[in-house]
Amino acid sequence: MQLVQHLANDSEFPHEIGLFLGYPPYDVKCFMKNPKAGVQCSGCWKAYRNREGAAETFEQFARCTKAYKMEAEKGKPLEELIV
Repeated sequence: MQLVQHLANDSEFPHEIGLFLGYPPYDVKCFMKNPKAGVQCSGCWKAYRNREGAAETFEQFARCTKAYKMEAEKGKPLEELIV
């Protein structure tokens, strides 16, 4: 409920939304503290440690995005794409 209120009342997008998206808590915390300091790599989010793990996840997300996009372009309904 607090997130809904935050989204409705603040003009700035809440950085903690990354937690709901599955980003590593350490990376969310570092980003909130200083988004430019200590970034090891970036993709779907900025990773501040575990460069290899983050890069693998970015690649996995890219493969999934491509597969879902192809299916959507073929006309597959959203209800069938949801896993």
